[in-house]
Amino acid sequence: MELKKATGSPLPEELRHVVVFAYLYGPFPTVVGSAADRTLLEAAHLALRRKLEGRSDAFLFVLWGGSAHVDAEVEAIRAYGFPDADIRIVAAELRSSQAQLLVEHGDATPEDSEDEVMEVVRQWLAKEHPAALPYPNGQYPLDSVWWMGFEHGDDHRLPASIEWGFSVEAFAGQLPCSQRRRAQTWLAVVEAVGKKDWSTEPESYLTQQRGSVLAAMLSAWLHDFEAASGNDFDGFDEGGAIKALAIDPFMLGYKLACVESRSLEELCHEYDCDLDGLSAVALRLTIEERTYGLHRALTDLFGGTAMLFCSLYWSIWPKPEMPMSEAFAHLFNDCSHDRLAELSGPWRFAESGVWEED
Repeated sequence: MELKKATGSPLPEELRHVVVFAYLYGPFPTVVGSAADRTLLEAAHLALRRKLEGRSDAFLFVLWGGSAHVDAEVEAIRAYGFPDADIRIVAAELRSSQAQLLVEHGDATPEDSEDEVMEVVRQWLAKEHPAALPYPNGQYPLDSVWWMGFEHGDDHRLPASIEWGFSVEAFAGQLPCSQRRRAQTWLAVVEAVGKKDWSTEPESYLTQQRGSVLAAMLSAWLHDFEAASGNDFDGFDEGGAIKALAIDPFMLGYKLACVESRSLEELCHEYDCDLDGLSAVALRLTIEERTYGLHRALTDLFGGTAMLFCSLYWSIWPKPEMPMSEAFAHLFNDCSHDRLAELSGPWRFAESGVWEED
């Protein structure tokens, strides 16, 4: 399986791209009119156009510092006109003793720096863009892209289409540990999935409750992906989610009546609870009933099963040690028994949206 060139799928309004370009091989600045030059011109044009629309994407350029023309390379990057770009020179940040000796003696090559590039990218994402989610289906051309993702445009506020009934911190507490720093980004995904149903009365209490239920559904779904991936350390707690996300008991009662025809006595007996515990049961049954619709919406938003799978898988185990297109091929073309066994569970979950424990 190969990762095709970006399809140009637009991101929801509240999200912005985070893109890493790495130039470790061949001459830079690029030759005018070359494929690399056109790629950067297209990317800079798109970035400026999106900025004019109020969406400021973020870029990192990683350059090989073994070159004697680093200053010229930096100026060449700036000349493209990217509105928000950081530049890192790899040789200036090498930390391994072997790599430092190579640089000091003038024998360093780009091949010596790939692990260091991974570390530079990892640190930049952790410090500058901790909420970024890997996303191989962005609007920017994939030529020369080392890593691409998206994040919520403002880490300090909630998506603004509705009046949310909870804080970012409360939502983060319901997510799997691997996703908590991305709470704002996942809330923007919740908004993108549910907004079409909220447009008529975005400030109503009913819309707020719909948002809370959908946020709980997404959290439970992400916990299931963790479980399917063998990374399940803190399962989803319906009772905790009801409190944290301020889900109204009347809303849960209505949802329960929509999906369940059994009597209260039968439900209490089935789930070994009293009336106080039926709220959690109602949320669980609601999530089970609506999982298909949520999965379909997420698949459409991410651009297909493979893209959704990669975003989720790489968000748990981020290893940007190679360009994203190569990482995609490496992930899917390794047919060893161990790799197939490792990926079978999470892939089946990303494909069906339902986790069934073997």
